[in-house]
Amino acid sequence: MIPRRYKKDILILAGALLMLWGYGQLFQASPEPDYLNMQVTALTVEGIKVSGTATGVSGDAVTISINDKPLTVLKKQIVQQNGVSLDEQEANRALRAVIATIFGGLVVWIAVFVL
Repeated sequence: MIPRRYKKDILILAGALLMLWGYGQLFQASPEPDYLNMQVTALTVEGIKVSGTATGVSGDAVTISINDKPLTVLKKQIVQQNGVSLDEQEANRALRAVIATIFGGLVVWIAVFVL
């Protein structure tokens, strides 16, 4: 049987690690999406919405294959990746980070004040 003190220490460590992971997710720079071979939707300079498979990435440009015809757009013009909005992906990442931080805080609180 694990002594009570070790259980408390393990819970505090686990809660602290969850909180650190959550803070890291919240405050680190958002990761650059990998567009290659993904289904993407972009707005062209003319304001036309186009969808296709990303066949090449170089610098700030992504080459999209639309009916076997290449079209090069800027990364900032891409609005969806695999049918999911880039803003929605970022919101989900932030939500997971906040939930992990809150849960980690609760685990630490339980370990300190309940055990």
